[in-house]
Amino acid sequence: MKIIYNIFHYLLFFLVYITLGIIFSGKHTWILLLLQLSILAYTFVYFKKNILKKLKFSLVILLSIFVISAFMTNEYSRLGAYLIFIPITFGLSLYSLRKKWIIPVLLVFIVFNSIVGYPNFFQFVESFRNPDIKNVDINQPSWLNEDQKEFQFDNSKTYVLDFWYVGCSQCYKNFPKFKELSKAYKSENIEFLSVFVPFQKDRKEEYKTLKKILDYYKFETIIANESNQMESILKIDGYPNYMIIKNNKVFDSHINISEDYVYFNNLKYKLSSL
Repeated sequence: MKIIYNIFHYLLFFLVYITLGIIFSGKHTWILLLLQLSILAYTFVYFKKNILKKLKFSLVILLSIFVISAFMTNEYSRLGAYLIFIPITFGLSLYSLRKKWIIPVLLVFIVFNSIVGYPNFFQFVESFRNPDIKNVDINQPSWLNEDQKEFQFDNSKTYVLDFWYVGCSQCYKNFPKFKELSKAYKSENIEFLSVFVPFQKDRKEEYKTLKKILDYYKFETIIANESNQMESILKIDGYPNYMIIKNNKVFDSHINISEDYVYFNNLKYKLSSL
C-alpha cells in the first residue's frame, strides 16, 4: 500500500493534467488555468502535511513528460507554454507560503497567462512552424473532386483549405465557422474548400454520407488522394488545419490546437494581409 501511496503522490500532477484534458477535450486555456490553480492549492495542502518533497517530485515528473513529448512530437507551441508558466506558478506558490500577500498577485498571474499569455505564446511559436512549405505548389499532391476525378487548383483564385478527417470531432465543430467565413469573403474572390483526408481506417466513400449530415457545410469538398502526402509534402501533422493558397502556392498553414478564437482570428488576420 505504501508503494501505491507514493506512486500516487509522484504522479499527482500528471493525473490532474490527464483528467483535465479529458474533461475539457483539449481546451488548453482551461487546462492550463485549472492545473496552475491545482498547483497552488496542493502546495498548501502538502506543506501542511510536511510532504512537500513529494509534490516537487511530482512536478519534475510532469515537466519531464512535457519535455519528452515536445521532442518526440515536435510540438513546442503548446507544451512550451506549460514548461514556462508551470514552474513560475510553482515557484510563486512556494513563495506565498511565507508571504501570503503574493497569493492574489499569483491568482491574477495565473488567469492572465492562461487566457492571454498562452494564446499569444502559441501564436508566436506557430508563426515559425513549417517555413519550408511556403511557396510549395499546391498541385504537387494528388487531389480528387467529389466525383473521384482529378482536381486542379485555379492559379487565378485564392483558396482557404479546411483539412479534416472522419475521426476528428474538433474538425466538425469548426465547420459552421468556416461556413460563416466563406460567405463573408465570397465577394473578395476567396474560395473556401473542405479537404477530406482519408486514412487507411477510413473509406473514401464515407465522406459522402458524412457530408449529407453536415448540410450546413455547403462549400465544395475535395479529397486528398494520398493521405501520406499531407505530411510529406504539406507538413500537416495535426487536424483540423487550415491552409491559405495564393497563385497555387502555400501562403500560410495553421493547425488548430489553440483556442478557436485564436485559430480563426489568425486566419482572418492572414487573409487581410494578402
